[in-house]
Amino acid sequence: MRRVQGRQRQSRFFRSYLQIGGIVSAFSLDDLKVTLPLKAHSVPVPQFGAGKEAFVAELSMNEREQRVDKWWEQYKSETKKEDTIGFKAWVIAACLCDSDRNFLCRDAMEVSRTSLEFGKLGTIGAVLYMKAMEVNSMSAAEAEELEKN
Repeated sequence: MRRVQGRQRQSRFFRSYLQIGGIVSAFSLDDLKVTLPLKAHSVPVPQFGAGKEAFVAELSMNEREQRVDKWWEQYKSETKKEDTIGFKAWVIAACLCDSDRNFLCRDAMEVSRTSLEFGKLGTIGAVLYMKAMEVNSMSAAEAEELEKN
């Protein structure tokens, strides 16, 4: 057993220790192998009728990098887009799903077309965007950075 800068390494086992305010938290690689179910979060949209709702997907890190980061950069590059107008609508389209968490937009082209429609929405678009930000733990600063890229 060898101790290296707060990490303890044993043959095939790794345990990381993080001390925050006197509390020690430990996890192993086995803990990371547990797949937690990603959810579809309901957002009421009464503007479309009583009881109507939309669903926003909680994205895995890989989905977020693919659907939001990579596809947005690709879209901006292909369209020679210089500004950030449309990014919030893009996030909505990339996260939109059904109640079983099946994405409504399956590729960058569908996200692109759908985001153009979401860009025309008012309050509903803002509510869906805020929910997408909330369930995917995206901060305003992080979103601004993504918009610029």
